[in-house]
Amino acid sequence: NTIADDRPAGGNILALPNGGKKLVALNNLLVTRNKLNTNLPGQVANNPNASWDQVASAARYDYRLKANSPLLGKYVMPSAANGVNLIPQREYHHPASSTSLKSRVQAPGALQSLAAP
Repeated sequence: NTIADDRPAGGNILALPNGGKKLVALNNLLVTRNKLNTNLPGQVANNPNASWDQVASAARYDYRLKANSPLLGKYVMPSAANGVNLIPQREYHHPASSTSLKSRVQAPGALQSLAAP
């Protein structure tokens, strides 16, 4: 996933309801001022923050990483969760389509196509 929040004070990125068991939050790209709470139950790892200048154009809702981003190559291979493969197979394309990811995933976040630096 790619989670973007441009509110001046930022927001709560992820919360579990009371009694929530556990979650897997791995390889999410955070384009926000706040950090992800790592004290949640489950596997919470490799959810880096990207600065606004590391993405193509937040003003146009284009959160692809730029080709010179230091986050390239920082993807961590996930194990399955409850028998579900967590390796991304497709990439979203606006407004309502997707394409198959033919090459290996290389960076955290929902979008694997890169923008010009």
